[in-house]
Amino acid sequence: MNEVKRIHIGRQQFTVSVEAYGELKRYLEAITKKAGESGADVAEEVELRMAELLGERGITAKKVVLSKDVAFLKSQLGEPSDFSDNDDESAAKKAQSGEETAKRLFRDPENAMLAGVAAGLAKYFDIDVVVVRLLFIVLTLFGGSGVLIYLLIWLLVPEAKTTSERLSMQGKAATIDNLKQVV
Repeated sequence: MNEVKRIHIGRQQFTVSVEAYGELKRYLEAITKKAGESGADVAEEVELRMAELLGERGITAKKVVLSKDVAFLKSQLGEPSDFSDNDDESAAKKAQSGEETAKRLFRDPENAMLAGVAAGLAKYFDIDVVVVRLLFIVLTLFGGSGVLIYLLIWLLVPEAKTTSERLSMQGKAATIDNLKQVV
């Protein structure tokens, strides 16, 4: 039998065993300490990613987060000691660890002019957003298909709302180091 607590992780309510709560608290404190000046922002982004991962794992407010779930979160996000404030050292570690993941197509609302379709396609294909916008203009002028394609992508492709979605749009894993770089 375990004692449990109700907490909020990334603005979502979870029931956590007291043992897992202690581990999570120490983990987030270590992240905040390692991140330095931007520690609070990084910890907030990590919490949001934790809530996403727990949701993907099927853990809701009615299920209890256990120590094995915290170990899963740590394996997905990495240990606080995996990164340092030195960006050169961090980049070298990232190159060695192969933190690249499969890219996913999202609309990019941060660099959007209208709906973020062109910006999302540009990030996905690693090209300048101006090239994609010009392509849509050319397709619209010669045949009118540019508007139809744009509208279809707008309706079918989801918007990148979270930091982890913005990272996966670039083909990067949502690790502590990458979240720190975004913040």
